[in-house]
Amino acid sequence: MSALNPKERFARELHAAVQANNPFLLRHLVRRIHQARIDAWSSRDDNAIFPSLDAPVSPQGITAFHLACMGWKAYRDSPHLAYEFDQMALILAAAGADPFAEYRIGNQRRTIFEELEGDVPPALKDWMAKQSFDLHVSPSEAMITQRTLPPIKGGVRSPQQCAMFKEKSPAP
Repeated sequence: MSALNPKERFARELHAAVQANNPFLLRHLVRRIHQARIDAWSSRDDNAIFPSLDAPVSPQGITAFHLACMGWKAYRDSPHLAYEFDQMALILAAAGADPFAEYRIGNQRRTIFEELEGDVPPALKDWMAKQSFDLHVSPSEAMITQRTLPPIKGGVRSPQQCAMFKEKSPAP
């Protein structure tokens, strides 16, 4: 068996924490993933692997966030279990997991909200109502953008083009 890279290892650990219905372990893993991302960023290694809260462990693309939401739906009749899954979905979303990440069922790609048919864990629903989703980007992945896409001389990401864009942008 080959050794797993940090992204795959953390993804498996996140899935295991959700399957074990353990929000305390999940919080600990989220902190470890954030620290691993900071370490990878500060290493200045162009080949550094950035662990992600959105990393799937299956070819279908199911993430820990998907598992937490599905667990909540499966155990809604058991208040204690449902509460724990509800909290884990909230922990992952608040930490930066992409709530709109798609996974595959056969040939179809769906979000967890489509799969749950609008029936969302209550804490997650409250959290989402407070968010502005004007721009769709997973905060978990946003950190690597500047690192992996360096400015191109005179190109779209060049300092000159960025300055022109800022001048044209309406003030907040």
